Amino acid sequence: MSDVILKLLFIAFTLNLVYELCHSILYHTCWDMALTEYVPLMLKAAAIDAVWITLIFLTTSFNIVLFLVIAIVWAYIWEVFSLRTGRWEYSILMPRVFGVGLTPLVKLALTGILSFYILFGFLK
Repeated sequence: MSDVILKLLFIAFTLNLVYELCHSILYHTCWDMALTEYVPLMLKAAAIDAVWITLIFLTTSFNIVLFLVIAIVWAYIWEVFSLRTGRWEYSILMPRVFGVGLTPLVKLALTGILSFYILFGFLK
């Protein structure tokens, strides 16, 4: 089991790092950042998301529907909190749904499902 968890963490980290780098253009926060701040931020965000994906996956007892619900609800709560506390600010390019950015709202769910597919579909 620990082998599966480590693989899931690695896959989720890698996918989230790519996702973070691609959608960071939708944040003013990232535009205004020096590279020495940007790189650690991207690595930290990808690592945190990988841990969340793994924890939610383990907590939901491998129930994909429950995983999706919890991932989207958690993402929404985190975005609302982060926007209200000024942790980041969207650029005008960010599509929004229910007052939060679309890409961060679906990120954990999408990268989580893709991580599971890679882990269990390709690495059987």
